[in-house]
Amino acid sequence: MDAHGNFDIWLDNRVLLTRVYEQSNIEFAIEYVEAFQKVAQPLIQGEWAHIAYLDSWGLAPPETERSILQLGAWAGPRGLKRVALVFAPNKLKEFQLEHMIPNNIPGFERRFFSNEAEAFAWLEHEGYPVNHASLTVKT
Repeated sequence: MDAHGNFDIWLDNRVLLTRVYEQSNIEFAIEYVEAFQKVAQPLIQGEWAHIAYLDSWGLAPPETERSILQLGAWAGPRGLKRVALVFAPNKLKEFQLEHMIPNNIPGFERRFFSNEAEAFAWLEHEGYPVNHASLTVKT
């Protein structure tokens, strides 16, 4: 089966940034996890953060949740300390993300934001500034 969904992923200082588009499936989740782990390699020697823009993400079927939970289990011991998730208020999306990215690990914090400026400000306050505070891929 082909992957459904698309994403962009890049680094800025000690922050991994992603934009996720469209409805996703398990094949998409596998590709996303592999790309995330590859791009995060320069960060895993210290503490780092992740910000994801999810307005265009169309949720995920339940079978993909396991892949994202496993990604969290991989990233946590490798220094991931803060996750900012940016999307217009959507209780269903928030519910699924709470399931996929639990906020119950000591030293780790996940927050939801309705705009990227607030998310970047929070990350900067937490010690994770970026050079380009935008969830637009730098060309």
